[in-house]
Amino acid sequence: MKERIRDILARLGRTRRGRLSQRGMTIIEMMIVLVIMGMIMVTIGGYSFNAIQNARLQDARVQVGQLGTALEEYRVLVGEYPQSLDDLVRPPGGLAPIRREVGSDPWGNDFQYRRTSRDAFELFSAGPDGRPGTEDDIHLEGSGRN
Repeated sequence: MKERIRDILARLGRTRRGRLSQRGMTIIEMMIVLVIMGMIMVTIGGYSFNAIQNARLQDARVQVGQLGTALEEYRVLVGEYPQSLDDLVRPPGGLAPIRREVGSDPWGNDFQYRRTSRDAFELFSAGPDGRPGTEDDIHLEGSGRN
């Protein structure tokens, strides 16, 4: 009987040691899984950032186009392009506003507008870097000459 108890205790001891070594392996496996998950998250994060940036660029192009349409509408009504974008909100001569507001680009910057003549203008967003005159600007030039 004593031998049988020793046998059982010996097996329990081996099982415990086996479990300890399995626990160590599980920790290593968990660390590997965490590293792999981290790499996946970084990759997905990079793609998400690019998708958001592309969506903002597209939104800025649409907004510049809509402002260009409003500028053309103003020219048709008044006979010339406005002095500033604010004239779209508060046109002269008691005309109804063409836009409720001018707004800002997707990066929070004001749209840049310059009337180059009665019949021409330049309109742009400074783009993601917020600095006018750089490569990422989104431009629209208009001419009322037909």
